[in-house]
Amino acid sequence: MKVVDRGRELGTSYEVELIVREGEEERARQGLQAARDECHRLELILSEWRDDSEISRLNQEAAHRPVPVSDLVDRLLTGALQVARATGGTFDFTWAPLGVLWDEAERRGRLPEDDELAQARELIGFDKVSLRGGVVRFERAGVRIGVASFAKGWIIDALFHQLRRAGFTDVIVNIGGDLRVRGRDAAGEPQAFDVLDPYRPTRAAAKLGVVDGSLATSGNYFRVRRIGGKPYGHLFDPATGRPPAFDGSVTVLAEDAAMADAIATALFVMGPERGMAFARQVPGLEALYVDRSGLVATDGLGARLLAVEGARR
Repeated sequence: MKVVDRGRELGTSYEVELIVREGEEERARQGLQAARDECHRLELILSEWRDDSEISRLNQEAAHRPVPVSDLVDRLLTGALQVARATGGTFDFTWAPLGVLWDEAERRGRLPEDDELAQARELIGFDKVSLRGGVVRFERAGVRIGVASFAKGWIIDALFHQLRRAGFTDVIVNIGGDLRVRGRDAAGEPQAFDVLDPYRPTRAAAKLGVVDGSLATSGNYFRVRRIGGKPYGHLFDPATGRPPAFDGSVTVLAEDAAMADAIATALFVMGPERGMAFARQVPGLEALYVDRSGLVATDGLGARLLAVEGARR
């Protein structure tokens, strides 16, 4: 039977689901509460919006002095640096100054000027973050990190592993549409998940069957700023300081949610042509793009498509 905890955490939807035998409902509810408590604990460390979090402390102090960090943040940033290097900076967690600039552009109702973008881009670059021996230093004043694009995946992984260690075999952790799953549904079938159509987000463009793995989707269609009556997405190309030209979405399947979360951001910035070439070179990584002409998927993810015709590979 299915036992589910639904609500909101990290500013988005939260759903954790367990499949258990009859009579195990109370144990499942206790496990779900423990997972919710762990989510709260990790948010206190990783939130960019709390002044007292460890990430906020880094942003306040690391440009002025070396800042020792916890083992959790050390591992988080080590992984982020690895992905940034591997993707040539299309995933870059120093994007935060661009967010500030574009928020200001929305308030004043006009797009950022070229010189403003150039100034912000001077602060962007993972090479401006030094991480050695559990100590972080930003190489210049004004550098700030934004971990939202991968910390959510990290938290999903943490809750998933906690529930698995507690003895639950069939687990889904879904936060804001990014998820990690192990096991089958109550009927013994692969768990089925919708990939939304970025051009009509109330409809599904595809349905994927997953037994073991993590899914993360990136796109600029839900969270937008409106400037001069036009929408501009929240994801940026670090090379230009602007939202990418690609207006569809990309869904990534990987073993863990932190990797899927970060790689999905990078592949969205790359766009379908570069992104598919990258995905095909990385063992264990699968990708599905939705663009205006339909779907394009790597072979491994294309094989998981359920009841969708016309996918290109």
